[in-house]
Amino acid sequence: MQHRLPTLLAALLLAVAGTAQTTWTGAVSTDWLNAGNWTAGVPDQNVAAIIAPATNQPVVPSLAACRHLTVQANTALSMGPGTILEVHGDATFAATVLGTGVLELLPAPNNPSPPPAQVTCGSQASLPNVNLDAGHSGTFNDLHVRGALDAASVGFPAPTVTLHGNTRLGSGSFLFSPQGQVLCDPTGNLEVVGTLSLYWSMSLPGTVSIGNLDMYPTSSVTPASGVVNIPPGRLLHISSSAFGTTTLDVNVPAGASFVFEDGQPSGTNHFGVTDSAGSTSFYVADTTEVRCAHIDGTMNLAGDVLLVPPASATGPVVVSPGALLAISAYYPGVPNTLRTRGTLQVDGTLGIGYGFDATLRLEDNSPTDPGHLLVSSTGTLRMGSATPTGNMGVISGTGNHRASVVVQGRIEANNYRFEGLDANGLVLTASSTIGAAPMDLRNGFFDNGDPTPGSTLLTVARTAPTRLSQPWFLATNSATTYTVKATTPFAVDVRGAIGALGSEAFELDPFAVISWTDGVSFHGIGTPGCLGLAETRTSSAPHLGNATFAIRCRNALPGSVAIQIVGTGGLPTPVSLLALDLWIDPAAPFVLHAVNVDATGYAALPLPIPNNQQLLGLSLWSQAMPFELPGCKPYGLSASTAVRIDVIQ
Repeated sequence: MQHRLPTLLAALLLAVAGTAQTTWTGAVSTDWLNAGNWTAGVPDQNVAAIIAPATNQPVVPSLAACRHLTVQANTALSMGPGTILEVHGDATFAATVLGTGVLELLPAPNNPSPPPAQVTCGSQASLPNVNLDAGHSGTFNDLHVRGALDAASVGFPAPTVTLHGNTRLGSGSFLFSPQGQVLCDPTGNLEVVGTLSLYWSMSLPGTVSIGNLDMYPTSSVTPASGVVNIPPGRLLHISSSAFGTTTLDVNVPAGASFVFEDGQPSGTNHFGVTDSAGSTSFYVADTTEVRCAHIDGTMNLAGDVLLVPPASATGPVVVSPGALLAISAYYPGVPNTLRTRGTLQVDGTLGIGYGFDATLRLEDNSPTDPGHLLVSSTGTLRMGSATPTGNMGVISGTGNHRASVVVQGRIEANNYRFEGLDANGLVLTASSTIGAAPMDLRNGFFDNGDPTPGSTLLTVARTAPTRLSQPWFLATNSATTYTVKATTPFAVDVRGAIGALGSEAFELDPFAVISWTDGVSFHGIGTPGCLGLAETRTSSAPHLGNATFAIRCRNALPGSVAIQIVGTGGLPTPVSLLALDLWIDPAAPFVLHAVNVDATGYAALPLPIPNNQQLLGLSLWSQAMPFELPGCKPYGLSASTAVRIDVIQ
């Protein structure tokens, strides 16, 4: 106790008298370590330093220290390269600290529980570089750092960095450790010119502009209000090199831009894989969750990103009118997938495949809330690029055939793909419009539609003709599945589409087709029978020299007989005969052929076309009358759809 008494007494006297201080006079020189330049000698960790105006302004040597630091207006404290000024308390700056040295903030000596360092910058003051000592917390008011701010604290007590007012961080790196947190005044501003490396949680102020933000596994960027607000006319650009899962809540108002790059090839979340051919590919090892209720400005996402509403929000993620949600990779070879859960409603523009290949994956939010993309009447869906070898835009389900895509507005696509959707496939409603060439639905690939009977890859409710005559691939489904279906006759023209035509797995709804192959066009609807409406079609294109050409009837009564009518004239409106709607002109020459219907409901009338130029341009009309089960139809017959056949070269 006797040995501790002097120490305790000294501490008590210091507390009563206040911290000792010394003021700069510069009476001798600019040397910080010259006692003649101070009113009470050179400061150390127990003595506060006050930098006052003087003819000679102080220059910090390689290492100096003080308790508190006050830099008054009209001064010019200088810190050369590699110099360190240790401050063991608080600091106030009314003038800029010159040079490129480091201001090191440390706890007061002999204090096991030091209060956070209080650092205040005036409106005209800036600092070169600032380090917050390991385990030490700091509160910064209107902080302006030209270089780097380092708050690393690995293995030490978790610190708290609090940013009040307007915080400006320059072109250096701003590192925050895996422990502790960063708190920002919700009414303040944060401007980062360089890169903010965040290993821990951070709450952002109401106004924020960040050059680059590196988020690591334990990090999250979430302000107290639950969202990151980006002011109109500003850009929040985040580059995530996280190896794990990160979370970001963000609100993008009108006039603002949010860019999220998740997965640069040089980042720690990528592995370079060299195959036998020597090419290098990359994959993203992490997923970043971006939570946003409304997108009113521009949001550009790249990498493996999950976009969902905030936990406090209900309803879909909405892209507002005039806003843009773009899925666009920034580096070749980087997998670029945006996953959404539940409904994504696009009242503005959704772009998939801007710059590089990109995928939108529609996931279930719950068993009763499947993945759904709704492009409203004011919205635009833009997929792929203007060239067939350019960027590809993909929309896919999860494989359970529950995801749906409904376009009520505009669709512009070239080099695109839909896969894994529900039984309706891509739905183009009556109000939908299609882009001008070359973004006019050419070079499309439809695959993996719901394989149950009656499903389809494309459903069209448009009344305006929809020609899909450019290269398409409508993939094989089950034999009972329509590949293309429409609710309005003459709505779709699928000439040029590629599929399993020969095997008849390529099925076309008769209500949809104007022309399903060159030289063959839909002419009229018949009268359904017991099994529904039978369809007349052809085996292939009616070109000169086609020795295997045949007229076929589908969906007739298996094991029965159909009467195939072939005439030289067609009617603009059907004539009623035997309670059937018939489209073949009885006033023009015609013939009747009885053909057997096989066990699958198909009948075929071979009609080889000689290679005779005199037949070029010959037009024929054909319709079938299949026999029905007794009692099914008044006269035991139904009438199939009618087609027009024009012989082509």
